[in-house]
Amino acid sequence: MSLLTNVQRSVFCSGAGTTWTRYVNLTLAGGIDIDEAATELEITVPSGDILTIDGAGSVAFGEDDDGIDVVFYGATASAKVTWDESEDALVPSGTASIKNLGVITDPGDGEAIPVTHSGYCALVTAGAETRTLAAPSFIGQQLLLYMKTDGGDCVVTCATTVNEAGNNTITFDNEGEAVWMIAVEDGSDLRWRCATADGAGLSTV
Repeated sequence: MSLLTNVQRSVFCSGAGTTWTRYVNLTLAGGIDIDEAATELEITVPSGDILTIDGAGSVAFGEDDDGIDVVFYGATASAKVTWDESEDALVPSGTASIKNLGVITDPGDGEAIPVTHSGYCALVTAGAETRTLAAPSFIGQQLLLYMKTDGGDCVVTCATTVNEAGNNTITFDNEGEAVWMIAVEDGSDLRWRCATADGAGLSTV
C-alpha cells in the first residue's frame, strides 16, 4: 500500500500583523506522522521511532535514552555500518570498516588511561612515570599504547592480565615502543589481550 494513501494534511498559522509562521502536519497511511514546525521537521512512525531535522540541518535519529538502529550502506554489496542502539555500538559488516581509532589523551603521571572507547594513546613522560589501565568496556575494544616522548620510563599497570602468561604490567622505555591490545571474554569477565608488543616489556607485578 502506498504511504500516500489517505493523506490528511493540516495547516496551522500563527502570527501578528504581516508576520506569519506556518506549521504543517501530515498523517500518512500506516500511522506515519510528519510535523513541520518553525524550527524543525519531525517524522514519527507507529513504533515511536523519530527522525528530527532541526533548522540548522542537524539530523537526530530517535531520542535521548530511546535511540533507533540506523544502517549506512556502501557502494559494495553487503558493505554497511549499523548503529546498534541496544548495544550502543557502531557495527561494520561485509567489507565496511571503521578507518580511524579515536584519540585518547594521555592522562599523565599516576592517572588512569580512559577505556570508554577504542583508540590510541600517545604516552609522554618527563621522568619515571606510571599509568593505570582498567578492564575494557566491551568485546572487541581496541587500544594502542605507544611512547611518543621518552622523558623517562612509563609503567602501565593493568587491572586485568594482558596475555595468557598472566602478565599485567607494560613498561615503555624508548620512543616508538608500542602495544596493541584487544578486549576478549574470559568466562564472565572482560580482559585485555596483547595482539602485538613491539619493544615494550611485559611483566607481572
